[in-house]
Amino acid sequence: MKLIITSDLHGHLPQLGEADVICIVGDITSDDYRKDADAQWRWYNEEYLPWIEGLPASKVITVAGNHDYCFLEHRPTLTDKHIYLENSGIEIDGVTFYGTPNTRPPINNFAFSESSERLTEVFSEIPNKLDVLLCHSAPYEVNNCGMLADSSEDIGNMELTEAIKNKDIRYIFCGHVHTGNHVMSEWRGKKIANVSYCKESKAPAYEPLILEI
Repeated sequence: MKLIITSDLHGHLPQLGEADVICIVGDITSDDYRKDADAQWRWYNEEYLPWIEGLPASKVITVAGNHDYCFLEHRPTLTDKHIYLENSGIEIDGVTFYGTPNTRPPINNFAFSESSERLTEVFSEIPNKLDVLLCHSAPYEVNNCGMLADSSEDIGNMELTEAIKNKDIRYIFCGHVHTGNHVMSEWRGKKIANVSYCKESKAPAYEPLILEI
C-alpha cells in the first residue's frame, strides 16, 4: 500500500501524487476563517471536498486539528473516497488506521483542546495494536517531533507519549508543531515523523511524506 501523509495545510490545497491512501492529519482550514466555524464549513464543502475528490487516491483520510472549529459543530460529509477519523479507526485492505485530533490546552481556547485528565482518557482508546496512528498532536520528548525550532522547547503532548509508549504501533504521524522533526525515525520500536506541510508563518515549507507499507 502506498501512502502520502501530510498535515497542517492551513488552507493550502497542494497537488499530491498517486497513492492508495492519502492522510491529512489536522489543521486543514485557513486562518482567513480563524475560529469561524460556519465560514470554515463553507470552505470545507466548496473547496476542500472537491480537492479531495480530485486527488489521485482510492481513499483520503482526514483528521481534524486545533484550528478546525467547523468539526465541532458540523459532521463531515463522507463519500466512498473520503474518511473522517475522530478518535476512531478503520481498516483498509488489511491496514489499520486510527486518528485523533486532540491537543493539550493552549493559552487560548482552541478546538479539540482538552484537560490532562480528558486527554489521558481519550488517548487510552488508541488500540494496543495498530499499523498507522494519525495524531494531530505531537508526543512529548519523542525524537523532537514536538520541538519549537526558535526556542528549542518541546511542546509535545505528555499524555500522548504515556498512552502510546508501550503499544504495538508500526507508524505514528503527527503535526501541530510545524517545526518538529520531519525525518522519520524510530522510537520504542515505532517509526514516527512530523508531517506538517507549513512552517510557523503558515506558508508551505515541507514536502508530504511518501511511504510504502
